[in-house]
Amino acid sequence: MAKYTSEEKLQAVLRYLEGKESSHEIAKSMGTDHKAILNWAKQYEYNGVETFIKRYTNYSAQFKLDVLNYMIENGTSLLETAAIFHIATPSTLRVWKKQFNCYDNSVMENFFGIMKSEFLYLKEFESVEHFKKELENYINYYNTKRIKAKLKMSPVQYRTHFTQAA
Repeated sequence: MAKYTSEEKLQAVLRYLEGKESSHEIAKSMGTDHKAILNWAKQYEYNGVETFIKRYTNYSAQFKLDVLNYMIENGTSLLETAAIFHIATPSTLRVWKKQFNCYDNSVMENFFGIMKSEFLYLKEFESVEHFKKELENYINYYNTKRIKAKLKMSPVQYRTHFTQAA
């Protein structure tokens, strides 16, 4: 059985939407986290009272992919996407992301993270052409001169080191 009935959730949302109480105050009175109140309110905003009707659903793999693609293409948050597709909790989407995340992307995701912190966030660009030129320079630096933490040498030094050893 759920910790809160549909009626309790609905009453909490209505109290929140009245604007007289904050999500923190309502959550404290119910013994829950304020994020639960915000989640219920967002679900209610998109789906009305039907949000609180308990459904046991087994989602198809295609539906899960469609939802994740929608989220990526539209830049919606987990909370908003769950509300749009009438999915009970945003954490369900987090599980789906883990299920469908390709480990082959990890190398590129790592590179993009490094590139953003070392290049993108540190510079301002005058134009798209300026950005392209600087990006090309950064990629050249990354592939030839940047010391890799695990290798303790640049990729060029690493390749040279092993071709000499062979």
